[in-house]
Amino acid sequence: MLFAALAVVFVGVTVDQFGTQQYVTDNVAGLPPVYIISALLVLPCLVFVAGFWMLLIDTFKQPAQPPPTGQPTELTLPRSRLDRLRIWRRA
Repeated sequence: MLFAALAVVFVGVTVDQFGTQQYVTDNVAGLPPVYIISALLVLPCLVFVAGFWMLLIDTFKQPAQPPPTGQPTELTLPRSRLDRLRIWRRA
């Protein structure tokens, strides 16, 4: 939630300050404008939000069924009526 809120704040600052020329960084040589700094901070915040969202979604996935151990079981197909009559007659 913190990183999502920070991303929203940085987007707001970027949009609000885009193109204005009245910042503290104008007085310091070599620093880019505020809207460039805030625009660059949006991406890491969104990456953190996406990563935590994927971890949250991953916790709700169903665990995979473990492979059966021991002797392999034979596949039993449904018997036809004729086979069932033969078994019944032998019994």
